[in-house]
Amino acid sequence: MTLCIHYGHLAYIATHEKQFDKALQYADKIMYENKIYQLGVPHVKISFVNAVEAVCEAFNNNAVPKGKESHYWNVAKTALNQITKLSKTHHMLDGPVARALSQYADAQHDTQKARLWYNKSIAALKDSPYKWEYEATLAFGKSKSFE
Repeated sequence: MTLCIHYGHLAYIATHEKQFDKALQYADKIMYENKIYQLGVPHVKISFVNAVEAVCEAFNNNAVPKGKESHYWNVAKTALNQITKLSKTHHMLDGPVARALSQYADAQHDTQKARLWYNKSIAALKDSPYKWEYEATLAFGKSKSFE
């Protein structure tokens, strides 16, 4: 269980330090550990959001190794599917999931959909107790000029 959380944090750090090779390795580890840990505990499964963010930022920075593109798109899609399902019953995940969907749409060059999901994330997080998630969403939006 804790490996999911730790790999999520490490993926976040590596992504923000632009160490995309490490971030992608952590994304793979997040997927593996979450497959082992079957309980749908939101503070554990939120690591799927970190996996999506790592993959999308790697794609946005042309840092995905040649020949691994389809693997990493599948990682992002699988992570999104898993966390979106869980958010149906655990609404604390709504904001981070919307941010991950925005980042995925942005990496797919769908700016309209990315902006839509960004706005949903802001709406879900603005008055929530999850200030760190709100600030992370604002930073993402600022980096994409969504504000």
